[in-house]
Amino acid sequence: MAVETVGAPVVEKHVSASPGAEAWRRLKRNPIAIVSGSFILVMIFVSLTAQWIAPYPYDAAEAHANPLLHPGGKHLLGTDNLGMDVLSRMMYGARVSLSVGVVVELIEVIIGVTFGLLAAYKGGIWDTIVMRVT
Repeated sequence: MAVETVGAPVVEKHVSASPGAEAWRRLKRNPIAIVSGSFILVMIFVSLTAQWIAPYPYDAAEAHANPLLHPGGKHLLGTDNLGMDVLSRMMYGARVSLSVGVVVELIEVIIGVTFGLLAAYKGGIWDTIVMRVT
């Protein structure tokens, strides 16, 4: 005589190969994150390769002969008041902007981790002070 067991159905859990695979699966469902991440990657690429892909050197003024040109023609974004190509200056300027952002974030992480560890280790009044300031 066979014995049948009655119970809850067996549910198989999806086990991903790695935490990175799970993060990528969640990221693919968020189109705003994909667009934002792509924009940041393009900015990093442009800033790192500006010396090769920029149409003009960052400081090349055509003898100050063409100030404030409208966008189009030889200068896709026009020229500034000194006759320098705006697109080239933006490509080179991305280097400064990205490096400032990275340095500021590193400083924030160092300060945040330091105070977070202090609050966690000491507790009590230190925890209260750090939490109130934060």
